[in-house]
Amino acid sequence: MTYTCPTCGVGLPWHDVSFGSRLRALRLFKGMSQKAAAAMLGMPQTSLSAHEARAEHPSQRHVNALAAGYGVSPAVLLGMEEPPEELK
Repeated sequence: MTYTCPTCGVGLPWHDVSFGSRLRALRLFKGMSQKAAAAMLGMPQTSLSAHEARAEHPSQRHVNALAAGYGVSPAVLLGMEEPPEELK
């Protein structure tokens, strides 16, 4: 899968994109605002915003929780696997 940067329009392979960008992309694929996604994930919007803004991934516990919330494996969120076809 190629991720296209919403700012510059450059396409990058899924595994070459930062954790925060993959997290944001999954939220957008689901058609959710940050506020709605944070509520679904059971976390403050400020926390989700911080995770999306960072290049590095959070603790494994948070990665697992975020992946479960978006219905993907942690490996997808970490860029080790491609997202499911329905998200492409």
